[in-house]
Amino acid sequence: MKRITPKHYAILLYELTEGLTHQEIDAVMKKFVHLLADRNQISLAERIAAEFHRYSLIKENITEGELVTAQALSVRDKKIIEEALAKLLKQTVRLNESIDATLLGGIMVRFPDLLIDASLKNRLANLKESMISAN
Repeated sequence: MKRITPKHYAILLYELTEGLTHQEIDAVMKKFVHLLADRNQISLAERIAAEFHRYSLIKENITEGELVTAQALSVRDKKIIEEALAKLLKQTVRLNESIDATLLGGIMVRFPDLLIDASLKNRLANLKESMISAN
């Protein structure tokens, strides 16, 4: 018998629950948990949930990233950055924020396959590098 991976389970679960009411989703989830228990695969639940999250982002054209700043941004500023990145990437952008005082200023945005570093720390490092190579 072919082994079903957490990714397969996640895709199946997404397709089964898409468009259902909360009550209908609860019923599907109970059956799904019983299926995992019957197959002695409850230990896969965390990996299935992670794959479900990744798959749902793809299906809903959403990308998640991390917004790193030297100090906290206002809700408005974060929204402006998300909207600008959404236009650039042509998909909805959700950013989790973190603070790194060593950036000195500016921002850094990390996506799974893209890094945008517009920090003052990076600009100073580039300036230093260009001054060294000019000599």
